[in-house]
Amino acid sequence: MSSAILPGSQGSVPPNSQIAFHSASVTGWTERREFLTSTISDRRGSALISVIGTGRPIGRSARTSTHSHRGSSVVLSGWDVAMTSTITFAAAVPIGAWHAFIPHAFESLANQGVELDVALLDASGDPRVVEAAEKCPLDFAYRRHGPDQGQSDAIDEGWRKTDGSVVFWLNGDDRLTPGALKRVRDLFDCNPDIDVVYGQSDFIDGQGRRIGQHDQTEEISDLLLRSNIISQPSCFVRRTALDSIEGVNKSLHYVMDWDLWIRLYRNGARFLHSDQTYS
Repeated sequence: MSSAILPGSQGSVPPNSQIAFHSASVTGWTERREFLTSTISDRRGSALISVIGTGRPIGRSARTSTHSHRGSSVVLSGWDVAMTSTITFAAAVPIGAWHAFIPHAFESLANQGVELDVALLDASGDPRVVEAAEKCPLDFAYRRHGPDQGQSDAIDEGWRKTDGSVVFWLNGDDRLTPGALKRVRDLFDCNPDIDVVYGQSDFIDGQGRRIGQHDQTEEISDLLLRSNIISQPSCFVRRTALDSIEGVNKSLHYVMDWDLWIRLYRNGARFLHSDQTYS
């Protein structure tokens, strides 16, 4: 059997693969159009990849890999799949005090190369935060320099003042890894039923050098009810899922992230745990 070119792809199918095509209405894609879904299976009938496309390159290329959620693997090949995306991001950046790493946090957001609204919520009263915001390449969707009711209140304010379909927050001493949001977008695109994507986080020193990795992240399970197994700066939530539980609990100041994950989990949100490092 000769190799074949997938509709909507820029690669070829291995000679031993079989291809079946059918039309499917995919929620969350532009205008709910009918897209061609290609399922590639090996000789044993195990699904290797589901590709959503229109039969021609229409947008960016998504390099895919292996991920899982709720104990079942979603295995995606290394082919490049051309697709369009309606995924946009909204980041809340709550700042309570000046930290020398704040300019690096801003820069990491500015370099993501995706559609991203950033809300800066600065309660520090420190002019260095204003100066860093003015100097950084970000075009903030919203900025507030002044008092608030705490970190959770600031996060909620930031998300309310932005429009992205996937939300997250980044503290002033955190940073995203290069290309993190593109990789997260790819996972949401390939898994339209997923509400939450979360991955790994590195520990870095004051010079930004990696000194370790957060080792407490786990596959989603009831363990979440006893331990916070999700790394906050590497967790991304669809706004629809967030709105269904009425957002972050503004009365909490220190465990608002864990509380948010638990309420999403209990509400039936579907989580995907990635082995990729996002922050």
